[in-house]
Amino acid sequence: MTYWKLIKAKRLSTCDICGSNFPTGTEIYWKPGSIRCVADFQTEPEEKPVKVSRGSAGASAQDQYKKRSEKVKQERVNLLGKRLGAIANALLGEGQSAEAWKNGAIGEEGIGAILDSMEERHGFKVLHDRAIPRSSSNIDHILVSNRGIFVIDAKNYSGLVRVDEQGGILTPLIKTLYVGNRKQTKLVEGVKKQVGIVEKALEDSGAQARVQGVLAFYDADWPIFFKPTEIDGVLINSKGVEAAVLAQPVSSKIDVEQCFMHLSKKLPAK
Repeated sequence: MTYWKLIKAKRLSTCDICGSNFPTGTEIYWKPGSIRCVADFQTEPEEKPVKVSRGSAGASAQDQYKKRSEKVKQERVNLLGKRLGAIANALLGEGQSAEAWKNGAIGEEGIGAILDSMEERHGFKVLHDRAIPRSSSNIDHILVSNRGIFVIDAKNYSGLVRVDEQGGILTPLIKTLYVGNRKQTKLVEGVKKQVGIVEKALEDSGAQARVQGVLAFYDADWPIFFKPTEIDGVLINSKGVEAAVLAQPVSSKIDVEQCFMHLSKKLPAK
């Protein structure tokens, strides 16, 4: 399966096979990172299908949970001895840090299952647990669709989610995100950074797709009359990820397969 496109060169272009230069306006075959002149493209053998790792939802969080849980338990055994350490582990659990990662993994797996079902029913493409270049962090999920590319950060927080609004009309409107009694607007900034990373990854793809951030709370509580909203361009989903995505307009300019393949290479699975 190939993903070449016949286009008119937007700038001076060079064929990867014969090395010939072609001025602006010349018909060439193009795909991300490669250019072929018409003659060489027609003589090139068809490429073999590329295997893509979709990633596994929650894999990194599960790995962190296991490492931290084992570390806490081993430290107790080292301190108290094998017998008393085992009793302490049974009574005290796995530690706050490990529990946080465990809950995070559950949230990512839950949101991932929802996205996978959307892939089957709507023809979308999904990437899970993507590595961020030069960082130990990850992007939980990327959904590639004909309605845009969605960068989805899954959170498994307990408490009531609400967005307080202050100002407006004569003064700037300021939105503040709360989960329970804790201010969590900082989560929006994290999603915005991930959106920027995906946008940069798409720069040389030729894709004409809007990248939209979504903050997805897996098992939180919501006010009865919570209206769909966003903060600094990041959607705060109250009716589920699927509803948030399907509410966006369809674009005929988005090549779902091309964007999916490009992002799978630029942002590999962890």
